[in-house]
Amino acid sequence: MLAYHLEWHLRRRLAPVLFQDDDRAAAAAERASPIQEASVSPKAQRKSDPNRTENGYPVHSLDTLMGDLATL
Repeated sequence: MLAYHLEWHLRRRLAPVLFQDDDRAAAAAERASPIQEASVSPKAQRKSDPNRTENGYPVHSLDTLMGDLATL
């Protein structure tokens, strides 16, 4: 249970450098109806296209980020 709680906090804090849509409000605003399939926000599309954040840092999944941090 503690591991899931820790993972949840990590995903929230590291959302800017993860392949995670951290601007869901913008994606929800683009939908015409709540039944329509959810789309990806423009911010998340900008992260996933060049695999870089707006600051130029590489974007990771949580697994690859933990793997890179394990080598430190």
